[in-house]
Amino acid sequence: MQYIPLKKYYPNNNSLNNYVNFFWVIDCNHTDLNHKMLPMRNIDLIFNISRNSFYTDDTGSPQKLPNLYFYGLSSKQNFKLVKPSGNLFTIGVSFKPTGLFPILGIPIVEFKNKIINLSDLVPKLSHQWFEQILNANTLHDKLKSIEAGLLNLLDSNQNNEGFSKVFDAFKMQSTSTNLDQFCKNINISKRTLERNFNVQVGMNPKTYLRLNRFQNTLNQALYTKYDRLGDLAFDNHYFDQMHFIRDFKSFAGETPSQFLNNKSSLKAISFFQ
Repeated sequence: MQYIPLKKYYPNNNSLNNYVNFFWVIDCNHTDLNHKMLPMRNIDLIFNISRNSFYTDDTGSPQKLPNLYFYGLSSKQNFKLVKPSGNLFTIGVSFKPTGLFPILGIPIVEFKNKIINLSDLVPKLSHQWFEQILNANTLHDKLKSIEAGLLNLLDSNQNNEGFSKVFDAFKMQSTSTNLDQFCKNINISKRTLERNFNVQVGMNPKTYLRLNRFQNTLNQALYTKYDRLGDLAFDNHYFDQMHFIRDFKSFAGETPSQFLNNKSSLKAISFFQ
């Protein structure tokens, strides 16, 4: 089993801290991937520098990955990354869940369950930006160019500070949270909350909480030691172990035990150095 090392870098420009979690980099040789891309609670902008990777969708037909694309926000497992043997060099921008909308000004729900080529949104910029990063001599220069490009894209007219505070309060809730009561507590209508979630996060509030819990559970399953699945279910506020298994399978396409044993997802074979 080959494992994929990732390196994590944080923005140098403080102006990006409200929008970007971090940058990640994969640079390794002799990779041979045929792994699932799991649903995520945020969107990544990915620079496919090695330019020889493919993905398959639900139909199983292979599609070449764009040079520069958005992926991540999804409520189901519906893509598989296929990488021929050889060098894999990829740089990703991991956006905060509310971080992409102020940069593009496009409703994030339009990105859900899709791989979107940046050239379909801003053709000229996409080509120039990718070529600039491709031709930069060092990783430092590449990351600097990515930061500069993000700052150029940032829409000063899109101020999401108010919703970000609402979102930060909401993401701490459990999946059993009563939306009506939450909205009443913060003096916002349920319709406004749901509309803002779809526009700025890309999914409705309840789906986000389920996906957030799945990702938290997934990280614990991969990076901490649990002797029993029941303990993992209890710690993440599932009703019981069967509820946990059913919910996990709806996102990962297999039970927790199968997921950990098969290592069939990209996340299961990746680790941050």
